[in-house]
Amino acid sequence: MPDGSAVSKKTKAGPISADRLKSFVERIEKLEEERKAIGGDIKDVYSEAKGVGYDVKTMRKIVSQARAGHRLIGSLLGARHSVALLGL
Repeated sequence: MPDGSAVSKKTKAGPISADRLKSFVERIEKLEEERKAIGGDIKDVYSEAKGVGYDVKTMRKIVSQARAGHRLIGSLLGARHSVALLGL
């Protein structure tokens, strides 16, 4: 911030509520726990696939490429939607 303030001029700061802060922290903690559990589940699926003979390194590449493909498709659809909105 140019003026050294901790809050942006665009941010509307209200009164600080301990209960609301506690709620945010608890929600974040819950999501972090869920993320950790999901990570464990993913690891288990890779272990299971490896146990039946699949090459996990190759599977990870496939998953990565599929994820990149989904992002590409999403960005292309977003661009197409933007073009449609502009009437081009």
